[in-house]
Amino acid sequence: TPQLQQPQTASQPFIPQAPPLLPNFNTRQNYSDQQIKILNNGLQDQPLYTGNETVFELQFTGQPEKIQWFRNEIEIVNSPQQSNNRIYHVTNQTNGITRLIIKPTLDEDVGTYSVKLSGPNEEITSAKLMPAAQFQNLQKKKVEQTQRKALVEELAEKQLNRMKPSKNVAPRTSYTSYGTSDDDVFYEP
Repeated sequence: TPQLQQPQTASQPFIPQAPPLLPNFNTRQNYSDQQIKILNNGLQDQPLYTGNETVFELQFTGQPEKIQWFRNEIEIVNSPQQSNNRIYHVTNQTNGITRLIIKPTLDEDVGTYSVKLSGPNEEITSAKLMPAAQFQNLQKKKVEQTQRKALVEELAEKQLNRMKPSKNVAPRTSYTSYGTSDDDVFYEP
């Protein structure tokens, strides 16, 4: 297509046409935004209740290119041919949530479940599916440990408070000096 140029006149100098703008190459997100980070301490252990649904959920940030779930280090692959998968995983990249759903849960599902997020970096987190009684005992021990730790901290704080003077020592105002220290020699009542 021929470009039309305005005829030059004495009152208007010739202005060359600007070159086309270069495309913006900064359309991708910043690299730090793509870094994968696991939130809320990763996967949490779950109790096994036979016949019920069990859900392992992981929240993350970043842009994982691949998300893989494992049971006892064997990959769990969603099979689209089977419409009645008992164990399957779903991911919502927009919200940064991936879930492994076991429905219904059977006694044989006990084990360690892991999720691996791969992309600019790699993150892995694991949790156990264990019999409900074992899970409850473990939770009880965690509560006892937390209470024990809080008690130790409380006792340490009380010990520190005992070492502090109970009354505030007021600064001297008008004591007579007996020359017991350099400060007292120069102190005038």
